[in-house]
Amino acid sequence: MDLLVQDRDFLRESLKEALAVRSGMQEKRAVKSLATGQRNQSSETDNSSSSESSEDSESSEDEVSTQGSKKTSMKRCMKKHKFKKTKKIKKMRVQTPDDSIRRYKLVLEKVQIEHISKAEAYARLGIDRNTIVSQAPIAELAATNPDVFKSLKASFKRKDSLKRFSETCRSFCEQEPTATAILKKKEEGSLLDIYKI
Repeated sequence: MDLLVQDRDFLRESLKEALAVRSGMQEKRAVKSLATGQRNQSSETDNSSSSESSEDSESSEDEVSTQGSKKTSMKRCMKKHKFKKTKKIKKMRVQTPDDSIRRYKLVLEKVQIEHISKAEAYARLGIDRNTIVSQAPIAELAATNPDVFKSLKASFKRKDSLKRFSETCRSFCEQEPTATAILKKKEEGSLLDIYKI
């Protein structure tokens, strides 16, 4: 019995020293491991002898109450550090020339209204830069030469690829009256200043 009491006193002293030395997370981990060791040892002593002094029971109640308060404070701490959920950007699936124009205009509005760079607008909208660059002739042709665009759009079918349609629009954009109109609108800021060589 005396041996168990000495072991308990030794564990309490080592616990106090550990609490004084360690800080932060290491302290919490040490308290947990020592507390479980003390509980296991106290349950062994309860099994081996049925009588204990009232002083021992009071001190074990104090230990349990401090452990309970530490658990609640840890829960509060964990609640403070919960991660915020970030908004997932819904990526647009572009299948038609109209969808491509709509996406182009979204980027253009971000650049004009919020006065941010094109790269930042792409990032905020979750759009790949190369995709916008490759499909820019669709929106440029629609803005500068709507009659030609309407005739090209009428020939577009759901099965056709936007890449081919974009290349067709690029060939019309490179023709002289349209090319100067596109450059003029880019200088004014009504079109994105995207240049593909």
